Amino acid sequence: MADQQLYAVFTLIDITLALPPTSVKCETSFSAMKLLKNKRRGRLRAGRLNDVMMVKLTSPSINEFDPDLAIKHWMTSTPSGQPRRIKREAPGSQGDCIVVSEEDEKDVASNKVTTP
Repeated sequence: MADQQLYAVFTLIDITLALPPTSVKCETSFSAMKLLKNKRRGRLRAGRLNDVMMVKLTSPSINEFDPDLAIKHWMTSTPSGQPRRIKREAPGSQGDCIVVSEEDEKDVASNKVTTP
């Protein structure tokens, strides 16, 4: 009997801790949805709206976003699971590519890039 009561108390504590103390998240979500679902996007279906809201609410701000991780993920994965085939120009060729020297790479890495 005491075990059941203790279990009930723990269940009540878990439920209480799961409730948000304020409605800020809810209000933020509704504000984001109001911005997303305007007259031009009034025909968004529930599934698509859910996806767009998830991206809007969980992604970092543009100032905090690091594109290197996204680029690395895109470069190393495809829907089929195969690595991407990237066409690279041979050294010394005159293709449509930018040639970066090792010194330039070091300058970029150390943030010593100068503009002409």
